[in-house]
Amino acid sequence: MSYLNAINIAPFTRHSQAFPCRFLKEFGRDDPHIIGHFFLMQQFLLGDKSFWWPYIRLLPQPDESQKLGIIWWPEEDQRFLKGTNAEPAIQERKKLWTAAWEAGIAILKETLLDWEDYGYGLYQWAATIFGTRSFRASLTVPEEIFPGVFDGQSMVHIMKDNFSILLPILDIGNHNGINTLDWQPRLVTGMSLVSRVPVAQGEQIFNFYGNKSNSELLVGYGFILPASSVGKDIVYFKLRPSQGASVLYRDLDCHIVTEDEFLFELKRLVFSSFFQTIS
Repeated sequence: MSYLNAINIAPFTRHSQAFPCRFLKEFGRDDPHIIGHFFLMQQFLLGDKSFWWPYIRLLPQPDESQKLGIIWWPEEDQRFLKGTNAEPAIQERKKLWTAAWEAGIAILKETLLDWEDYGYGLYQWAATIFGTRSFRASLTVPEEIFPGVFDGQSMVHIMKDNFSILLPILDIGNHNGINTLDWQPRLVTGMSLVSRVPVAQGEQIFNFYGNKSNSELLVGYGFILPASSVGKDIVYFKLRPSQGASVLYRDLDCHIVTEDEFLFELKRLVFSSFFQTIS
């Protein structure tokens, strides 16, 4: 389920009422992910009349905040994140979601009788579901269906991952920080996850969410991995020269135009394995 279903481009079928043309045109140009979020909202509001209801009813629901990740944590819990990498990331995400919902609802209210049902809380839920459970479009849409199917705009969105795709069942895999999987899009059977290592009966089959730090995992998914194993505790900080120093630097004949703000990454070194090796 994704933006591709919302625009009803074969073989991705909408199975429901189309959104207004202006809405699709406005966000289809640069922000197709917003269309996908509103499409998931629409399917939720349809309930058991939705083609995707058997899948949607198994997702964390809008009233199950404890299952939806860090942005849904109560304010008293989020206070512990002040001064960390997570705090600005959360605020930026909320800012983007608010702007996206306001822009979308401004168009929908002109033509949809039930536009009030598309509240901001439901948009937050849809954006959270896509943010925590979706797959990259460029890695999941089979190349075999590209020729003669997608217009230039949709092709660009797919190759640049301007939106993501929900894949029922495949989205239940947990992340343990070790990449042992290959994603293989297939025309007939759909997406496959293929393990490069043997999996014994009864063992958990893990997905791989990417080479992410604990801060990224916390903001994106609401969990972290133990730093003693594969967890990555990273702190980012920015350095910006004073205004006077920047002016002097730009006046130099050898000045090369660069960003005035520099981002550095600090990692905690683990020495235990080193000492065990040399002992």
